[in-house]
Amino acid sequence: MKQITLLILSLLMLFTQTSSAQNDAGKGYFSGDLMLNANFYQRDSIIGAAGNPFYDNLLTGGESWFTVNYTKPDADLSAGIRFDAFLNSNIFNPVEPVNGMGIGYWYIKKKIGKLDLQAGYFYDQFGTGVIFRAYELRPLGIDQAIKGVKAGYELTDKIYVKAFMGKLKNRFETYDPMIMGGSIEGNYKLGEKLFLSPGAAIINRTMDQSSMDNIVATIEAYDDLADRFIPKYNVYAYSFYNSLSFKNINWFVEYSAKTRDVLVDLQGKLIDTDGHTAYTSLSYSQKGFGITFQGKITDNFTFRTSPNETFLRGMINYLPSLSKQNSFRLPARYAAVTQELDEIAWQADVVFTPKKGLSISANVSDIKTSDGEKLFREYYLDVDFKKKKAPWHAIVGVDWQDYNQLVYQQEGHFVHTLTPFVEFDYKFTRKKSLRLEAMYMITERDRKVFGKDDPEERQDLGDWIFGLLEYNIAPKFSFSVTDMYNPDDNEHYYSALVAYTKRANRMTLSYVKQVSGVVCTGGVCRFEPAFSGARFSLTSSF
Repeated sequence: MKQITLLILSLLMLFTQTSSAQNDAGKGYFSGDLMLNANFYQRDSIIGAAGNPFYDNLLTGGESWFTVNYTKPDADLSAGIRFDAFLNSNIFNPVEPVNGMGIGYWYIKKKIGKLDLQAGYFYDQFGTGVIFRAYELRPLGIDQAIKGVKAGYELTDKIYVKAFMGKLKNRFETYDPMIMGGSIEGNYKLGEKLFLSPGAAIINRTMDQSSMDNIVATIEAYDDLADRFIPKYNVYAYSFYNSLSFKNINWFVEYSAKTRDVLVDLQGKLIDTDGHTAYTSLSYSQKGFGITFQGKITDNFTFRTSPNETFLRGMINYLPSLSKQNSFRLPARYAAVTQELDEIAWQADVVFTPKKGLSISANVSDIKTSDGEKLFREYYLDVDFKKKKAPWHAIVGVDWQDYNQLVYQQEGHFVHTLTPFVEFDYKFTRKKSLRLEAMYMITERDRKVFGKDDPEERQDLGDWIFGLLEYNIAPKFSFSVTDMYNPDDNEHYYSALVAYTKRANRMTLSYVKQVSGVVCTGGVCRFEPAFSGARFSLTSSF
């Protein structure tokens, strides 16, 4: 690690000296960013913010990332390095602190004619990422970069191929299994308004000996000989995809499959099986109207560095959830995490604008297993009002959800909700504005609203009331207060935030009481326990 750090720093210094000897047209330039988070924990046993090291003795923690990039356009050359620091951090495991600091990311990139070369760490994906996606979501502690070498070549002006080999990043180290793969993609114009973008990709994961020894030991411990099998070192995943655009219509389809691989089934037992997934998206749009339909079938498509890794660890691919990515706080509480072993899902989204200043949005999603077990269903509708030259803007709507808590959170049974909501913005002047959000989530919907029998006397934590008041003084200041109230337990989860922005710098300081639950970002979800205390964040770029 020290040798790599010195190498990158030496290269950056060399680039700087080289650029200083050039005229202005040939000079390179630096860019970068800083992201810093700090938590200050305040024990609150009533809401469950207690019983772990953060609240019992550590009391503070956080993480930061500092990135510096150097780019020399005339030489098609760039390099970068990122320093990561985790001090009593809770983003990897919300109940166990993580400590460590060092070089978390570096790269060198060079373009030679039609050839693109990169060494170090990189992010990329094939197709929609169903067989391979190297990406990051820092708020959830995800940094699935590949450490290795990548090359791409423009065969023609319509065909591009790329390939890589390396290992999946694991904080400051890597997972041991080797990953390699490649893709070929095209882009064709077949007519005046007809475009075709086909592609194909393949990924190979080779198991390391230590991981294989653990798998074999687990298999040999099974009493029933029928449960035993001979695991393979290599697994291959391949994908075929195509995007077709014609006038106002866009159709995307992707089929992916895996050879036999060792997976963990719903009972926690290792099994040996192949897998497949199929995804399609069809959309149509014209002035004042747009509709999108998506469908997906998933069967035994867990793809990790090894079955020894669980939750968000060691993920090689990405399976998007076909449910609405809700931005309102209460509907977002029950998010449908993709079920990698067995899932049939579809959703439709419609936007209708009958006249200027009036827009109607609707979404329907349905997720179940192959044998018909209901996992998730949602109906969403909102109406957006914006009168011409009026200082106000309003959104009113309702959200309906059926959520299988037993499957998604391994507790309870079903939660049936109905959530009416309203958002109202008022602009006092060009710089000063006020925003209000208010919503009520009714659980036990069928009994309370429709008078039907419901075997569950209480679903999850019961009903919720949420309110937000935000005052903005553009472009520098923002102030907000929220309260998420649980009337069944007479418990308030409130927060207050102040944000300051100047150019590319933003600082926020907040006091938060957060209920336990699933938190999602970009379609990736994880369970977080209750939080009580203060948070500070700083983001800056240059």
